[in-house]
Amino acid sequence: MNADRILLLTALILVGALTGLAQTISWDGGGDGVSWSDPLNWSGDQLPGPTNDVVIPGGAGPMVVFSGTMTFRAG
Repeated sequence: MNADRILLLTALILVGALTGLAQTISWDGGGDGVSWSDPLNWSGDQLPGPTNDVVIPGGAGPMVVFSGTMTFRAG
């Protein structure tokens, strides 16, 4: 019985972790309004990462500026 509980708990943790991986991060321009690297410009005030879908809506401004290397999912 104890092993079943451990297995169930492990499965719940894994499912929770996997659902967080494919999060969609949207540009909201709440920071400086132009810098990709400003977390305040993104929903949840977090930068998109390699497992995130990125949404930059039309009318977000004249441009989004980034420097360096960024990895993210593109749809």
